[in-house]
Amino acid sequence: MTAPLPYPYIVVRCDLAIDGVDAHAVRQVSRDVWFEHPAGRALVEKELRFTAAQHIVEKLTPPVYEVNPDTLRAEESTISRAEALRLAEAHGKALLTIADRLRAAGENYAVTDAYRAVETVHALVEKLAGDEGRLPVRPGNMTTT
Repeated sequence: MTAPLPYPYIVVRCDLAIDGVDAHAVRQVSRDVWFEHPAGRALVEKELRFTAAQHIVEKLTPPVYEVNPDTLRAEESTISRAEALRLAEAHGKALLTIADRLRAAGENYAVTDAYRAVETVHALVEKLAGDEGRLPVRPGNMTTT
């Protein structure tokens, strides 16, 4: 009588924690890939780290709501430039924090994208803070003398 073959798959788990926020990723992998193919094993490890980091980013980022302008009341359909600037600055700080946490966790593949997002928000902040593109008065409030 021959001994039964071992189960052909193993379960691989990645646990990642950044500043107290935990995430886990689990995947079944062929024993052959895990033990005999270093390149395949490295790819599986990278995918697991990416999945865990993605869960942390989803937990840390503030919610984004899409608002259809048709559903807003008339008095709420505009936002002041000062409020837009405040929101953009807060969003930029949150993105920078996430990028720094990803760098500290060694998730370098995501850091570049995070820093690009930070640069985009900083450009928006500079535009909102400056006078470029501003009209002397708000349209519709012009008075003729």
